[in-house]
Amino acid sequence: MLYIIRKPYGMVFYYVRREFYETRDEQYNTLLGNVPFLVENETGKIVPFGSARSIDYYLEEYEAGRWIILPDGSRLITF
Repeated sequence: MLYIIRKPYGMVFYYVRREFYETRDEQYNTLLGNVPFLVENETGKIVPFGSARSIDYYLEEYEAGRWIILPDGSRLITF
């Protein structure tokens, strides 16, 4: 099941198995590597987030300028 969050700066995509969405049963939460990601409107750049925290956390970090993707694809989190 695909979810899309529209923001002024881009669109966030994330997905889970339909069975997990319907039941919330962790046995169906088996998609590996399915981290949410942002596609920036202006640049088309893909910004991957993590899966350890809520999507709200990653959006807050990005909006505050603390979730930065370096040119080599690695992440830099500033505080």
